[in-house]
Amino acid sequence: MTSNYLEIVLETSPGANSADLCDVLRKRGLEAHPMKVGVLVAGDIEHLRTVFPALTGADQLDVPVPDELKSTVQGIYPVKPRTPH
Repeated sequence: MTSNYLEIVLETSPGANSADLCDVLRKRGLEAHPMKVGVLVAGDIEHLRTVFPALTGADQLDVPVPDELKSTVQGIYPVKPRTPH
C-alpha cells in the first residue's frame, strides 16, 4: 500500500441504497464496499479524485459531496487506512 492510498466512508442519505451506490462507483473504476452506514471507497488518491475532486489526501474533515452524488450521499469522511503496525 502506498502513501497515496486513501479510504473514505460515504454516508448515504436516508432511503438511499448502498448496493446501488457501490455499482455506480464501481462503474467509475473505484473499489466500493457496502457498509451499515453507507459505502467504503478505497484507492489511490489520484483515482479517487476523478469522482471526488475536493480530496486532498491530507487530514481532511470536510469533503464536499459532488453534485452527481448529492441525492444518495450526505457526507464524505476520509479515514486513515488500517496498517499491520
